[in-house]
Amino acid sequence: MATGTGAQSVTWPERALGVSAQRACGALLVAVGTVAVLAPRNSWFVFDPVVVGVTAVLTVLAGVLVARRSGQDAWLAWSGGERAGLVGGILAIVAAWAYGVSASIRFGWDAGTITGAARLLASGGDLDAAQVDYFARFPNNVPLLALETLIIHAGGLVGVLERDVLLAWQVLLVGIIVWCLGRTARLLGHPVRGVAVQFAALVLIGLSPQVAVPYTDLPAAACVALTLLAAAAAIRADRRRDRLLLVGLGVVVLALGCSIKPYVGVVGIAAVLMVVATATAGRVLGARLAGVAVAVVLTLGTIGAVSAASAAITGLTAEQLTQVREPFPVELWLASGTYDSQQDSPVRRYGGYNQTLVDEAAAITAQEQRRAVLREHVRENLLEPPLGQNVGFFTAKVAWVWGDGTFWASGEGWDSQQPALHQDGALGGLSEWTTATGEHYRSKASLVQGLWVGGLLLLGGTLLLGRYDRWRACASLALLGLTAYLIMFEARPRYLLALVPVVLAASLASHEKLQTSVDAHETSSPRAETTS
Repeated sequence: MATGTGAQSVTWPERALGVSAQRACGALLVAVGTVAVLAPRNSWFVFDPVVVGVTAVLTVLAGVLVARRSGQDAWLAWSGGERAGLVGGILAIVAAWAYGVSASIRFGWDAGTITGAARLLASGGDLDAAQVDYFARFPNNVPLLALETLIIHAGGLVGVLERDVLLAWQVLLVGIIVWCLGRTARLLGHPVRGVAVQFAALVLIGLSPQVAVPYTDLPAAACVALTLLAAAAAIRADRRRDRLLLVGLGVVVLALGCSIKPYVGVVGIAAVLMVVATATAGRVLGARLAGVAVAVVLTLGTIGAVSAASAAITGLTAEQLTQVREPFPVELWLASGTYDSQQDSPVRRYGGYNQTLVDEAAAITAQEQRRAVLREHVRENLLEPPLGQNVGFFTAKVAWVWGDGTFWASGEGWDSQQPALHQDGALGGLSEWTTATGEHYRSKASLVQGLWVGGLLLLGGTLLLGRYDRWRACASLALLGLTAYLIMFEARPRYLLALVPVVLAASLASHEKLQTSVDAHETSSPRAETTS
Protein backbone atom coordinates (compact mmCIF):
# COMPACT_ATOMS: atom_id res chain seq x y z
CA MET A 1 0.00 0.00 0.00
CA ALA A 2 1.09 3.54 -0.59
CA THR A 3 0.65 6.66 1.45
CA GLY A 4 -1.95 9.35 1.04
CA THR A 5 -1.31 12.23 -1.30
CA GLY A 6 -1.03 14.88 1.41
CA ALA A 7 1.06 17.84 0.25
CA GLN A 8 2.79 15.82 -2.44
CA SER A 9 1.80 16.46 -6.05
CA VAL A 10 0.26 13.65 -8.05
CA THR A 11 2.27 12.55 -11.10
CA TRP A 12 0.42 11.92 -14.34
CA PRO A 13 0.99 8.13 -14.20
CA GLU A 14 -0.41 8.11 -10.68
CA ARG A 15 -3.39 10.19 -11.72
CA ALA A 16 -4.05 7.98 -14.71
CA LEU A 17 -3.88 4.84 -12.59
CA GLY A 18 -4.76 5.71 -9.00
CA VAL A 19 -7.40 8.37 -9.46
CA SER A 20 -9.11 6.36 -12.19
CA ALA A 21 -9.04 3.20 -10.05
CA GLN A 22 -10.53 4.94 -7.02
CA ARG A 23 -13.37 6.48 -9.03
CA ALA A 24 -14.03 3.28 -10.99
CA CYS A 25 -14.14 1.16 -7.84
CA GLY A 26 -16.46 3.67 -6.21
CA ALA A 27 -18.83 3.55 -9.17
CA LEU A 28 -18.71 -0.26 -9.13
CA LEU A 29 -19.61 -0.52 -5.45
CA VAL A 30 -22.42 2.04 -5.69
CA ALA A 31 -23.88 0.14 -8.65
CA VAL A 32 -23.59 -3.22 -6.90
CA GLY A 33 -25.13 -1.86 -3.70
CA THR A 34 -28.01 -0.26 -5.59
CA VAL A 35 -28.77 -3.49 -7.47
CA ALA A 36 -28.59 -5.46 -4.22
CA VAL A 37 -31.35 -3.27 -2.74
CA LEU A 38 -33.60 -2.72 -5.75
CA ALA A 39 -33.13 -5.87 -7.87
CA PRO A 40 -31.10 -8.35 -5.80
CA ARG A 41 -29.25 -11.35 -7.17
CA ASN A 42 -29.83 -13.55 -4.15
CA SER A 43 -27.62 -16.09 -2.40
CA TRP A 44 -28.76 -19.73 -2.38
CA PHE A 45 -31.88 -18.42 -0.58
CA VAL A 46 -33.94 -15.23 -0.93
CA PHE A 47 -33.13 -12.39 1.46
CA ASP A 48 -35.89 -10.46 3.22
CA PRO A 49 -35.96 -7.24 1.13
CA VAL A 50 -37.47 -5.06 3.88
CA VAL A 51 -34.88 -6.11 6.46
CA VAL A 52 -32.07 -5.62 3.94
CA GLY A 53 -33.31 -2.18 2.89
CA VAL A 54 -33.86 -0.82 6.41
CA THR A 55 -30.54 -2.18 7.69
CA ALA A 56 -28.70 -0.75 4.68
CA VAL A 57 -30.13 2.73 5.33
CA LEU A 58 -29.22 2.57 9.03
CA THR A 59 -25.71 1.41 8.11
CA VAL A 60 -25.19 4.36 5.80
CA LEU A 61 -26.41 6.80 8.46
CA ALA A 62 -24.17 5.22 11.11
CA GLY A 63 -21.23 5.35 8.72
CA VAL A 64 -21.76 9.06 8.09
CA LEU A 65 -21.80 9.75 11.85
CA VAL A 66 -18.61 7.76 12.37
CA ALA A 67 -16.89 9.58 9.51
CA ARG A 68 -17.77 12.94 11.00
CA ARG A 69 -16.00 12.19 14.27
CA SER A 70 -13.21 10.03 12.85
CA GLY A 71 -10.62 12.59 13.86
CA GLN A 72 -11.96 13.03 17.41
CA ASP A 73 -9.93 10.30 19.07
CA ALA A 74 -9.60 11.63 22.61
CA TRP A 75 -12.09 9.13 24.00
CA LEU A 76 -10.00 6.30 22.57
CA ALA A 77 -6.66 7.60 23.79
CA TRP A 78 -6.59 5.00 26.56
CA SER A 79 -5.99 2.24 24.04
CA GLY A 80 -2.49 3.47 23.24
CA GLY A 81 -0.51 2.70 20.13
CA GLU A 82 0.52 -0.86 20.89
CA ARG A 83 -2.79 -1.96 22.38
CA ALA A 84 -4.98 -0.50 19.64
CA GLY A 85 -7.49 -3.07 18.48
CA LEU A 86 -6.35 -5.73 20.96
CA VAL A 87 -9.54 -5.58 23.02
CA GLY A 88 -11.58 -5.81 19.85
CA GLY A 89 -9.60 -8.84 18.73
CA ILE A 90 -10.12 -10.61 22.07
CA LEU A 91 -13.85 -9.87 22.07
CA ALA A 92 -14.04 -11.12 18.48
CA ILE A 93 -12.47 -14.43 19.50
CA VAL A 94 -15.02 -14.91 22.29
CA ALA A 95 -17.98 -14.00 20.06
CA ALA A 96 -16.75 -16.06 17.10
CA TRP A 97 -16.18 -19.09 19.34
CA ALA A 98 -19.76 -19.01 20.65
CA TYR A 99 -21.10 -18.51 17.16
CA GLY A 100 -18.87 -21.18 15.63
CA VAL A 101 -19.80 -23.83 18.21
CA SER A 102 -23.52 -23.20 17.71
CA ALA A 103 -23.09 -23.20 13.92
CA SER A 104 -21.19 -26.50 13.80
CA ILE A 105 -22.59 -29.02 11.32
CA ARG A 106 -21.44 -32.19 9.58
CA PHE A 107 -20.00 -30.32 6.62
CA GLY A 108 -19.17 -31.88 3.29
CA TRP A 109 -18.01 -30.74 -0.15
CA ASP A 110 -14.31 -29.80 -0.46
CA ALA A 111 -14.05 -28.89 3.22
CA GLY A 112 -15.28 -32.34 4.27
CA THR A 113 -12.98 -34.12 1.82
CA ILE A 114 -9.90 -32.21 2.94
CA THR A 115 -10.66 -32.53 6.65
CA GLY A 116 -11.30 -36.27 6.29
CA ALA A 117 -7.96 -36.71 4.55
CA ALA A 118 -6.17 -34.58 7.16
CA ARG A 119 -7.70 -36.63 9.98
CA LEU A 120 -6.39 -39.79 8.34
CA LEU A 121 -2.88 -38.43 7.82
CA ALA A 122 -2.70 -37.01 11.35
CA SER A 123 -3.47 -40.45 12.75
CA GLY A 124 -0.66 -42.02 10.72
CA GLY A 125 -2.89 -43.55 8.03
CA ASP A 126 -2.59 -43.48 4.25
CA LEU A 127 -4.95 -41.83 1.80
CA ASP A 128 -7.05 -44.15 -0.35
CA ALA A 129 -7.13 -44.02 -4.14
CA ALA A 130 -10.19 -41.77 -4.29
CA GLN A 131 -8.62 -39.22 -1.94
CA VAL A 132 -5.34 -39.17 -3.87
CA ASP A 133 -7.30 -38.77 -7.11
CA TYR A 134 -9.09 -35.74 -5.63
CA PHE A 135 -5.80 -33.99 -4.81
CA ALA A 136 -4.42 -34.93 -8.21
CA ARG A 137 -7.36 -33.09 -9.77
CA PHE A 138 -7.06 -30.15 -7.35
CA PRO A 139 -3.41 -29.93 -6.22
CA ASN A 140 -4.07 -26.35 -5.09
CA ASN A 141 -5.73 -27.84 -2.00
CA VAL A 142 -2.63 -29.74 -0.86
CA PRO A 143 -1.31 -26.78 1.24
CA LEU A 144 -4.64 -26.66 3.13
CA LEU A 145 -4.44 -30.42 3.66
CA ALA A 146 -0.96 -30.02 5.11
CA LEU A 147 -2.07 -27.18 7.38
CA GLU A 148 -5.08 -29.09 8.71
CA THR A 149 -2.95 -32.20 9.22
CA LEU A 150 -0.59 -30.24 11.46
CA ILE A 151 -3.46 -28.61 13.36
CA ILE A 152 -5.30 -31.90 13.94
CA HIS A 153 -2.07 -33.61 14.98
CA ALA A 154 -1.33 -30.81 17.47
CA GLY A 155 -4.83 -31.10 18.86
CA GLY A 156 -4.44 -34.83 19.25
CA LEU A 157 -1.33 -34.35 21.37
CA VAL A 158 -3.43 -32.52 23.98
CA GLY A 159 -6.56 -34.62 23.54
CA VAL A 160 -8.66 -32.16 21.51
CA LEU A 161 -10.90 -33.56 18.77
CA GLU A 162 -10.22 -32.48 15.20
CA ARG A 163 -13.51 -30.56 14.89
CA ASP A 164 -12.78 -28.55 18.05
CA VAL A 165 -9.18 -27.79 17.20
CA LEU A 166 -10.07 -26.72 13.65
CA LEU A 167 -12.78 -24.46 15.05
CA ALA A 168 -10.26 -22.99 17.50
CA TRP A 169 -7.93 -22.30 14.56
CA GLN A 170 -10.67 -20.57 12.58
CA VAL A 171 -11.68 -18.49 15.59
CA LEU A 172 -8.07 -17.46 16.17
CA LEU A 173 -7.91 -16.28 12.56
CA VAL A 174 -10.99 -14.12 13.15
CA GLY A 175 -9.27 -12.53 16.14
CA ILE A 176 -6.15 -11.85 14.07
CA ILE A 177 -8.18 -10.23 11.29
CA VAL A 178 -10.15 -8.01 13.66
CA TRP A 179 -7.04 -6.99 15.60
CA CYS A 180 -5.08 -6.23 12.42
CA LEU A 181 -7.81 -3.98 11.06
CA GLY A 182 -8.10 -2.08 14.33
CA ARG A 183 -4.36 -1.60 14.54
CA THR A 184 -4.17 -0.58 10.88
CA ALA A 185 -6.85 2.04 11.43
CA ARG A 186 -4.93 3.43 14.40
CA LEU A 187 -1.68 3.61 12.43
CA LEU A 188 -3.46 5.50 9.67
CA GLY A 189 -4.90 7.96 12.19
CA HIS A 190 -8.49 6.71 12.47
CA PRO A 191 -9.08 5.06 15.87
CA VAL A 192 -12.81 5.86 15.91
CA ARG A 193 -13.35 4.54 12.42
CA GLY A 194 -11.23 1.55 13.42
CA VAL A 195 -13.87 0.51 15.96
CA ALA A 196 -16.50 0.53 13.20
CA VAL A 197 -14.19 -1.44 10.92
CA GLN A 198 -13.57 -4.02 13.64
CA PHE A 199 -17.30 -4.35 14.27
CA ALA A 200 -17.98 -4.87 10.57
CA ALA A 201 -15.23 -7.49 10.34
CA LEU A 202 -16.64 -9.35 13.33
CA VAL A 203 -20.17 -9.44 11.91
CA LEU A 204 -19.23 -10.24 8.32
CA ILE A 205 -16.48 -12.77 9.06
CA GLY A 206 -16.60 -13.80 12.71
CA LEU A 207 -20.36 -14.20 13.08
CA SER A 208 -20.71 -16.36 10.01
CA PRO A 209 -21.18 -20.11 9.48
CA GLN A 210 -17.90 -19.90 7.57
CA VAL A 211 -16.13 -20.02 10.94
CA ALA A 212 -17.38 -23.56 11.56
CA VAL A 213 -16.38 -24.89 8.12
CA PRO A 214 -12.64 -24.83 7.28
CA TYR A 215 -11.86 -23.59 3.78
CA THR A 216 -8.92 -21.55 2.51
CA ASP A 217 -10.90 -18.31 2.82
CA LEU A 218 -10.20 -17.41 6.46
CA PRO A 219 -6.46 -18.23 6.40
CA ALA A 220 -6.12 -16.18 3.21
CA ALA A 221 -8.10 -13.29 4.76
CA ALA A 222 -5.80 -13.35 7.80
CA CYS A 223 -2.75 -13.16 5.53
CA VAL A 224 -4.28 -10.19 3.70
CA ALA A 225 -5.09 -8.43 6.99
CA LEU A 226 -1.53 -8.96 8.24
CA THR A 227 -0.20 -7.60 4.94
CA LEU A 228 -2.29 -4.46 5.33
CA LEU A 229 -0.98 -4.01 8.86
CA ALA A 230 2.61 -4.39 7.67
CA ALA A 231 1.98 -1.78 4.96
CA ALA A 232 0.46 0.69 7.44
CA ALA A 233 3.35 0.13 9.85
CA ALA A 234 5.83 0.71 7.01
CA ILE A 235 4.17 4.04 6.25
CA ARG A 236 4.60 5.08 9.88
CA ALA A 237 8.16 3.82 10.26
CA ASP A 238 10.81 6.56 10.58
CA ARG A 239 13.86 4.53 9.66
CA ARG A 240 14.44 3.21 6.15
CA ARG A 241 15.64 -0.14 7.48
CA ASP A 242 12.45 -0.64 9.46
CA ARG A 243 10.35 0.20 6.43
CA LEU A 244 12.21 -2.30 4.29
CA LEU A 245 11.81 -5.03 6.91
CA LEU A 246 8.09 -4.35 7.22
CA VAL A 247 7.61 -4.37 3.45
CA GLY A 248 9.53 -7.64 3.23
CA LEU A 249 7.38 -9.13 5.98
CA GLY A 250 4.25 -8.05 4.15
CA VAL A 251 5.50 -9.67 0.93
CA VAL A 252 6.18 -12.99 2.69
CA VAL A 253 2.82 -13.03 4.47
CA LEU A 254 0.94 -12.21 1.27
CA ALA A 255 2.88 -14.96 -0.52
CA LEU A 256 1.67 -17.39 2.15
CA GLY A 257 -1.87 -16.29 1.33
CA CYS A 258 -1.21 -16.80 -2.39
CA SER A 259 -0.06 -20.35 -1.64
CA ILE A 260 -3.56 -21.31 -0.58
CA LYS A 261 -5.62 -18.68 -2.44
CA PRO A 262 -3.73 -17.52 -5.56
CA TYR A 263 -5.99 -14.62 -6.48
CA VAL A 264 -5.17 -12.68 -3.30
CA GLY A 265 -2.07 -11.81 -5.29
CA VAL A 266 -4.14 -8.92 -6.71
CA VAL A 267 -3.20 -7.04 -3.51
CA GLY A 268 0.49 -7.36 -4.34
CA ILE A 269 -0.05 -6.48 -7.99
CA ALA A 270 -1.98 -3.36 -6.98
CA ALA A 271 0.78 -2.29 -4.59
CA VAL A 272 3.45 -2.79 -7.26
CA LEU A 273 1.53 -0.72 -9.80
CA MET A 274 1.06 2.11 -7.32
CA VAL A 275 4.69 2.05 -6.23
CA VAL A 276 5.84 2.34 -9.83
CA ALA A 277 3.23 4.96 -10.79
CA THR A 278 4.20 7.30 -7.93
CA ALA A 279 7.88 7.43 -8.89
CA THR A 280 8.87 11.10 -9.37
CA ALA A 281 12.21 10.64 -11.14
CA GLY A 282 14.05 8.17 -13.34
CA ARG A 283 16.49 7.03 -10.66
CA VAL A 284 13.61 6.57 -8.22
CA LEU A 285 11.79 4.42 -10.77
CA GLY A 286 14.91 2.28 -11.25
CA ALA A 287 15.25 1.74 -7.50
CA ARG A 288 11.61 0.83 -7.17
CA LEU A 289 11.76 -1.62 -10.07
CA ALA A 290 14.74 -3.27 -8.38
CA GLY A 291 12.68 -3.52 -5.19
CA VAL A 292 9.83 -5.07 -7.17
CA ALA A 293 12.21 -7.66 -8.57
CA VAL A 294 13.34 -8.57 -5.06
CA ALA A 295 9.71 -8.83 -3.96
CA VAL A 296 8.92 -11.18 -6.87
CA VAL A 297 11.85 -13.42 -5.96
CA LEU A 298 10.79 -13.42 -2.30
CA THR A 299 7.23 -14.29 -3.30
CA LEU A 300 8.23 -17.15 -5.56
CA GLY A 301 10.63 -18.47 -2.94
CA THR A 302 7.93 -18.43 -0.25
CA ILE A 303 5.41 -20.18 -2.49
CA GLY A 304 8.03 -22.78 -3.43
CA ALA A 305 8.87 -23.37 0.23
CA VAL A 306 5.19 -23.83 1.12
CA SER A 307 4.78 -26.28 -1.78
CA ALA A 308 7.79 -28.30 -0.68
CA ALA A 309 6.71 -28.34 2.96
CA SER A 310 3.16 -29.37 2.02
CA ALA A 311 4.46 -32.26 -0.07
CA ALA A 312 6.69 -33.41 2.79
CA ILE A 313 3.84 -33.28 5.34
CA THR A 314 1.23 -35.00 3.19
CA GLY A 315 3.44 -37.25 1.06
CA LEU A 316 1.65 -35.88 -2.02
CA THR A 317 4.47 -34.72 -4.25
CA ALA A 318 3.80 -33.17 -7.63
CA GLU A 319 5.39 -36.17 -9.33
CA GLN A 320 3.17 -38.63 -7.47
CA LEU A 321 0.00 -36.70 -8.23
CA THR A 322 0.91 -36.34 -11.90
CA GLN A 323 1.29 -40.11 -12.14
CA VAL A 324 -2.30 -40.48 -10.94
CA ARG A 325 -3.73 -37.91 -13.36
CA GLU A 326 -2.97 -34.48 -14.75
CA PRO A 327 -4.52 -31.66 -12.73
CA PHE A 328 -7.53 -29.89 -14.13
CA PRO A 329 -6.30 -27.09 -16.40
CA VAL A 330 -7.19 -23.42 -16.00
CA GLU A 331 -9.55 -23.75 -18.96
CA LEU A 332 -11.98 -25.66 -16.72
CA TRP A 333 -12.49 -22.63 -14.48
CA LEU A 334 -12.75 -20.39 -17.55
CA ALA A 335 -15.40 -22.66 -19.07
CA SER A 336 -17.38 -22.71 -15.82
CA GLY A 337 -17.02 -18.98 -15.23
CA THR A 338 -18.28 -18.01 -18.67
CA TYR A 339 -21.17 -20.49 -18.76
CA ASP A 340 -24.63 -18.90 -18.78
CA SER A 341 -27.26 -21.34 -17.54
CA GLN A 342 -30.06 -18.87 -18.44
CA GLN A 343 -31.94 -20.37 -15.50
CA ASP A 344 -35.16 -18.62 -14.51
CA SER A 345 -34.80 -18.64 -10.74
CA PRO A 346 -34.56 -16.07 -7.92
CA VAL A 347 -31.47 -17.94 -6.70
CA ARG A 348 -29.83 -18.29 -10.11
CA ARG A 349 -26.07 -18.83 -10.18
CA TYR A 350 -23.87 -16.99 -12.64
CA GLY A 351 -20.73 -18.75 -13.80
CA GLY A 352 -20.48 -20.95 -10.73
CA TYR A 353 -19.40 -24.54 -10.17
CA ASN A 354 -20.45 -26.77 -13.07
CA GLN A 355 -20.54 -30.50 -12.28
CA THR A 356 -21.26 -31.43 -15.89
CA LEU A 357 -18.07 -29.75 -17.06
CA VAL A 358 -16.07 -31.37 -14.25
CA ASP A 359 -17.35 -34.83 -15.20
CA GLU A 360 -16.64 -34.20 -18.88
CA ALA A 361 -13.11 -33.02 -18.13
CA ALA A 362 -12.47 -35.96 -15.78
CA ALA A 363 -13.53 -38.45 -18.46
CA ILE A 364 -10.80 -37.22 -20.83
CA THR A 365 -7.42 -38.79 -20.04
CA ALA A 366 -5.17 -36.85 -22.44
CA GLN A 367 -4.40 -33.40 -21.04
CA GLU A 368 -4.07 -31.68 -24.42
CA GLN A 369 -7.39 -33.10 -25.56
CA ARG A 370 -8.96 -31.99 -22.30
CA ARG A 371 -7.61 -28.48 -22.81
CA ALA A 372 -8.86 -28.39 -26.39
CA VAL A 373 -12.39 -29.47 -25.41
CA LEU A 374 -12.56 -26.94 -22.59
CA ARG A 375 -11.20 -24.15 -24.80
CA GLU A 376 -13.98 -24.91 -27.25
CA HIS A 377 -16.51 -24.51 -24.45
CA VAL A 378 -14.97 -21.14 -23.57
CA ARG A 379 -15.14 -20.07 -27.21
CA GLU A 380 -18.80 -21.09 -27.43
CA ASN A 381 -19.66 -19.30 -24.19
CA LEU A 382 -18.02 -16.05 -25.29
CA LEU A 383 -18.57 -15.88 -29.04
CA GLU A 384 -21.85 -17.61 -29.78
CA PRO A 385 -24.26 -15.56 -27.61
CA PRO A 386 -25.16 -12.04 -28.85
CA LEU A 387 -23.09 -9.20 -27.41
CA GLY A 388 -26.02 -7.85 -25.41
CA GLN A 389 -26.62 -11.23 -23.78
CA ASN A 390 -22.96 -11.53 -22.81
CA VAL A 391 -22.89 -8.03 -21.34
CA GLY A 392 -26.04 -8.76 -19.37
CA PHE A 393 -24.65 -12.06 -18.08
CA PHE A 394 -21.31 -10.71 -16.89
CA THR A 395 -22.94 -7.62 -15.37
CA ALA A 396 -25.33 -9.84 -13.45
CA LYS A 397 -22.44 -12.07 -12.43
CA VAL A 398 -20.62 -9.14 -10.83
CA ALA A 399 -23.81 -8.10 -9.03
CA TRP A 400 -24.37 -11.69 -7.85
CA VAL A 401 -20.85 -12.24 -6.54
CA TRP A 402 -20.45 -8.83 -4.91
CA GLY A 403 -24.03 -8.59 -3.69
CA ASP A 404 -24.01 -11.37 -1.08
CA GLY A 405 -22.97 -10.23 2.39
CA THR A 406 -23.15 -13.80 3.70
CA PHE A 407 -20.49 -14.83 1.16
CA TRP A 408 -22.32 -18.02 0.18
CA ALA A 409 -22.17 -19.33 3.76
CA SER A 410 -23.61 -22.88 3.92
CA GLY A 411 -24.21 -22.79 0.18
CA GLU A 412 -21.69 -25.51 -0.71
CA GLY A 413 -23.12 -28.92 -1.56
CA TRP A 414 -25.62 -30.21 1.00
CA ASP A 415 -24.35 -28.05 3.86
CA SER A 416 -27.49 -25.91 3.75
CA GLN A 417 -29.57 -28.94 4.75
CA GLN A 418 -27.47 -30.08 7.70
CA PRO A 419 -28.89 -29.70 11.23
CA ALA A 420 -26.83 -28.17 14.02
CA LEU A 421 -24.69 -30.56 16.05
CA HIS A 422 -25.80 -28.75 19.21
CA GLN A 423 -29.59 -28.72 19.49
CA ASP A 424 -30.10 -28.51 23.26
CA GLY A 425 -29.68 -25.73 25.82
CA ALA A 426 -28.38 -22.26 25.03
CA LEU A 427 -26.37 -23.45 22.03
CA GLY A 428 -29.47 -25.09 20.60
CA GLY A 429 -31.36 -21.83 20.81
CA LEU A 430 -28.48 -19.94 19.26
CA SER A 431 -28.22 -22.44 16.43
CA GLU A 432 -31.69 -21.36 15.27
CA TRP A 433 -29.97 -18.13 14.21
CA THR A 434 -26.57 -19.47 13.14
CA THR A 435 -27.20 -22.58 11.01
CA ALA A 436 -28.85 -22.68 7.61
CA THR A 437 -31.60 -25.01 8.88
CA GLY A 438 -32.36 -22.73 11.85
CA GLU A 439 -35.73 -21.05 12.15
CA HIS A 440 -34.29 -17.53 12.29
CA TYR A 441 -31.28 -17.88 10.00
CA ARG A 442 -32.91 -16.02 7.08
CA SER A 443 -33.64 -13.02 9.32
CA LYS A 444 -30.10 -12.98 10.68
CA ALA A 445 -28.62 -13.33 7.20
CA SER A 446 -30.81 -10.49 5.92
CA LEU A 447 -29.51 -8.22 8.70
CA VAL A 448 -25.93 -9.06 7.71
CA GLN A 449 -26.82 -8.51 4.07
CA GLY A 450 -28.14 -5.05 4.92
CA LEU A 451 -24.92 -4.21 6.75
CA TRP A 452 -22.87 -5.35 3.77
CA VAL A 453 -24.97 -3.52 1.19
CA GLY A 454 -25.02 -0.33 3.25
CA GLY A 455 -21.26 -0.58 3.64
CA LEU A 456 -20.80 -0.97 -0.12
CA LEU A 457 -22.93 2.10 -0.80
CA LEU A 458 -21.09 4.13 1.83
CA LEU A 459 -17.64 3.06 0.66
CA GLY A 460 -18.56 3.45 -3.00
CA GLY A 461 -19.75 7.00 -2.41
CA THR A 462 -16.57 7.82 -0.49
CA LEU A 463 -14.32 6.49 -3.26
CA LEU A 464 -16.37 8.13 -5.99
CA LEU A 465 -16.88 11.58 -4.46
CA GLY A 466 -14.18 11.89 -1.77
CA ARG A 467 -10.68 13.24 -2.15
CA TYR A 468 -8.03 11.13 -3.78
CA ASP A 469 -5.85 9.07 -1.43
CA ARG A 470 -3.11 6.60 -2.36
CA TRP A 471 -4.07 4.05 0.28
CA ARG A 472 -7.64 3.98 -0.97
CA ALA A 473 -6.49 3.99 -4.59
CA CYS A 474 -4.30 0.96 -3.96
CA ALA A 475 -7.17 -0.87 -2.27
CA SER A 476 -9.41 0.09 -5.18
CA LEU A 477 -6.94 -1.36 -7.66
CA ALA A 478 -6.89 -4.64 -5.74
CA LEU A 479 -10.70 -4.82 -5.67
CA LEU A 480 -10.93 -4.06 -9.37
CA GLY A 481 -8.39 -6.79 -10.04
CA LEU A 482 -10.45 -9.22 -7.98
CA THR A 483 -13.55 -8.24 -9.94
CA ALA A 484 -11.78 -8.85 -13.25
CA TYR A 485 -10.77 -12.31 -12.03
CA LEU A 486 -14.28 -13.13 -10.85
CA ILE A 487 -15.82 -12.01 -14.14
CA MET A 488 -13.94 -14.53 -16.22
CA PHE A 489 -13.32 -17.50 -13.93
CA GLU A 490 -15.60 -19.80 -11.98
CA ALA A 491 -16.80 -17.78 -9.02
CA ARG A 492 -19.16 -17.63 -6.10
CA PRO A 493 -19.70 -14.98 -3.41
CA ARG A 494 -17.48 -16.97 -1.02
CA TYR A 495 -14.48 -15.90 -3.06
CA LEU A 496 -14.89 -12.33 -1.79
CA LEU A 497 -14.21 -13.34 1.81
CA ALA A 498 -10.43 -13.41 1.48
CA LEU A 499 -10.40 -9.76 0.41
CA VAL A 500 -12.98 -8.43 2.88
CA PRO A 501 -10.07 -6.90 4.88
CA VAL A 502 -9.20 -4.86 1.78
CA VAL A 503 -12.82 -3.73 1.42
CA LEU A 504 -12.85 -2.57 5.03
CA ALA A 505 -9.37 -1.03 4.83
CA ALA A 506 -10.49 0.98 1.79
CA SER A 507 -12.74 2.95 4.16
CA LEU A 508 -9.57 4.27 5.79
CA ALA A 509 -7.15 6.88 4.52
CA SER A 510 -3.83 8.21 5.74
CA HIS A 511 -4.52 10.94 8.29
CA GLU A 512 -3.58 14.40 6.98
CA LYS A 513 -0.87 14.95 9.62
CA LEU A 514 0.57 11.54 8.81
CA GLN A 515 0.47 12.28 5.08
CA THR A 516 2.31 15.54 5.54
CA SER A 517 5.07 13.99 7.65
CA VAL A 518 5.56 11.03 5.34
CA ASP A 519 5.56 13.17 2.20
CA ALA A 520 8.06 15.55 3.77
CA HIS A 521 10.28 12.60 4.66
CA GLU A 522 10.13 11.30 1.09
CA THR A 523 10.82 14.76 -0.35
CA SER A 524 13.87 15.29 1.85
CA SER A 525 15.29 11.80 1.44
CA PRO A 526 15.63 10.41 -2.12
CA ARG A 527 16.65 7.04 -0.69
CA ALA A 528 13.33 6.78 1.12
CA GLU A 529 11.55 6.74 -2.26
CA THR A 530 12.52 3.10 -2.68
CA THR A 531 10.42 2.02 0.29
CA SER A 532 7.17 3.94 -0.10
